[in-house]
Amino acid sequence: MTDPDWVVIFNGVNGTGTGAADGASPFACNAAQNVDFEFEWATGDSAGVVVLEGASNASYAGTWDLLLTENFANGAVIQRKAVAVPGFCRIRATTPVSGGGSPGLIVRGKRRYAN
Repeated sequence: MTDPDWVVIFNGVNGTGTGAADGASPFACNAAQNVDFEFEWATGDSAGVVVLEGASNASYAGTWDLLLTENFANGAVIQRKAVAVPGFCRIRATTPVSGGGSPGLIVRGKRRYAN
């Protein structure tokens, strides 16, 4: 089973920090086997690095586990998969997203469950 639609989990304003969109960050992975992520970079972006992090609890105050890193790609839409994800995921900019339109980056997630 797969989520029917992509869920926006980061509506990346230019700058640094964890992003939230539609109240959906951190993203609840809900025991999904895998989670697909779609990174949509704005045309004109010249810099930016974001990391996908995971933790068992959405309010975890410690260091979240690094699941993957994505570097900017001017105007591109890139799909990536995270496997064996913990309970919650979040996107955090580690290098400011800059140079492009607003928003500089949109990240969507889609949970995939074992049948």
